[in-house]
Amino acid sequence: MILTTPVYVFNMSAQLKVFLDRLHAVDYRVFKGKKIVLLTTYGDNEEEHSGVQNVIKSIRMTAQMLEMDLVQTLNISTYSAPITKNEKAYILGKNLVNKEQGE
Repeated sequence: MILTTPVYVFNMSAQLKVFLDRLHAVDYRVFKGKKIVLLTTYGDNEEEHSGVQNVIKSIRMTAQMLEMDLVQTLNISTYSAPITKNEKAYILGKNLVNKEQGE
């Protein structure tokens, strides 16, 4: 499962929060053993002041509850450049596509 969110007011977007809240109605067993990758963007020049850690903690706790494995987080500042110019994000996406295709 790939989760992405901008960091707004030191936490995840309302859309991601609603998605997580609605998992309450799903049979948790369908997620057991699956993997989560989290990508956040934030508009500060320092990650520790952006609220990224609040998002990671929430997703980590959700993963534990669902018995999923949070395998990677990528937190990108858009303070000086858009995410489309970020090579780490490009490589993450490329690696996920290659794994999906069995390469």
